[in-house]
Amino acid sequence: MIKYLGNLSGLNILLLIAVVFDQRYKMEYVNWSINQIFYPSKATNLKEKVEFCLKSLFEEYNGPNGGSLSGSQKTSFNEDGNDDPYSWNQFLQSTGCKSNAKSELDKYLEESVETSSDLDVLNWWKLNSNRFPILANIAREMLAIPVSAVATEYVFNVGGRVLDPYRSSLTPKMLEAHVCLQNWLKGTPFSLFSNEDFEELLKIEQDMVSQQDAAHSAS
Repeated sequence: MIKYLGNLSGLNILLLIAVVFDQRYKMEYVNWSINQIFYPSKATNLKEKVEFCLKSLFEEYNGPNGGSLSGSQKTSFNEDGNDDPYSWNQFLQSTGCKSNAKSELDKYLEESVETSSDLDVLNWWKLNSNRFPILANIAREMLAIPVSAVATEYVFNVGGRVLDPYRSSLTPKMLEAHVCLQNWLKGTPFSLFSNEDFEELLKIEQDMVSQQDAAHSAS
């Protein structure tokens, strides 16, 4: 946690919001962690930012016509009143019940946290998708994002794994051929090669080894 929260300027708020969608933690744990890591002034600003981003995300998924009323209440409103013989909709509008009703997000955050350590978070959202359809949609997309700590240099740059001390004299052209050959051999099953193709690849590899040996001898 400290590794990702230590630098406030480079902090990804989605990492904190993803923790909120874990029923074992929610906002209580996020706020507690922020208070443990940052000074009070920075902690307050960060907690407000997380709360604002969480509500903005919910409103984005809820849509421009989304409100605090349930789907059955929204569809029951009718201008001519044919679907409201007892003036129930008029009562809701006149008393302001629409603005006072709690949203899915408020209801979810107010519920007690789960205490089971082996809780399956994705399965929980699947089972509770009827109660929290909008939040379940957000959780399905957010929690499916893989988080990796692998350095970008290691993933996208193979130069350091090819140019070792014994191959430091390779020319750029030979290095490119070596990298391409490795990708071809690893990316295509041998069963897809004909005998002629495999023999040609083997000959190319042998020629590369011979040229490397000659280069080492010359150096």
